[in-house]
Amino acid sequence: MPDVAALCHICGMPSKHTCKMCGRPACDMHYDPASGLCSSCKGRGRTMKRQV
Repeated sequence: MPDVAALCHICGMPSKHTCKMCGRPACDMHYDPASGLCSSCKGRGRTMKRQV
């Protein structure tokens, strides 16, 4: 049995990633490793706020 803590908030498949913007779980198909965002946040044009 795979080590999965949550299901993707978009499709319900097992997830291995957490979106850096919204904090929700995302599967490989709905997660962009380059940005660290789920496809939902990336599709809305959200950007990470820089901490000062």
